[in-house]
Amino acid sequence: ETYLLNCRGAVLIVAHDRYFLDKIVSKVIELDNGHAVVYSGNYTAYSEKRAQMRAIQMKAYLNQQQEIKKFAAHRGLHIDKWYHDVVSGKVSSNDRKLGDLLESLHEGDCLIVTEVSRLSRTLIDIMNIINTCIQRKIVLHSTKEGYTFENNLNSKILGFAFGLVAEIERNLISIRTREALAV
Repeated sequence: ETYLLNCRGAVLIVAHDRYFLDKIVSKVIELDNGHAVVYSGNYTAYSEKRAQMRAIQMKAYLNQQQEIKKFAAHRGLHIDKWYHDVVSGKVSSNDRKLGDLLESLHEGDCLIVTEVSRLSRTLIDIMNIINTCIQRKIVLHSTKEGYTFENNLNSKILGFAFGLVAEIERNLISIRTREALAV
């Protein structure tokens, strides 16, 4: 322990002894689903911050489901199946569950999302998803914005605008999250 405490620079430690980790580490880097998340502090601080983040994510997920249920009920739509997918800037929508879902939908089917930004992390991918729905005559509803994307010019313009705003917003959130975790 003394050697590691006095060691200058980074050291990769793989251990299951949380008491040892609490004494030694000042930063934890969690690798999850292809992403690295940096937590400042010892193992206990990491564990607490991670639990807080998971609770926030679960609450957001449940709120999104409730929002979609209300939206569908208000419009007389029936939800056949729920899909949960991880949005990634590195994995295209075709290689995610969303790609399989879009392939399985037929003309006249509806896809309901809370926000257009939930479809992808990149503007071009969002535009491709919206265009795929429009071309295949799949109705895409966005509950938060209250828009319905169909085969018309207004839908195409709105899709582009929402995608652009979503990309800017994600970049700002990413910067704020990195700054908050660095504290």
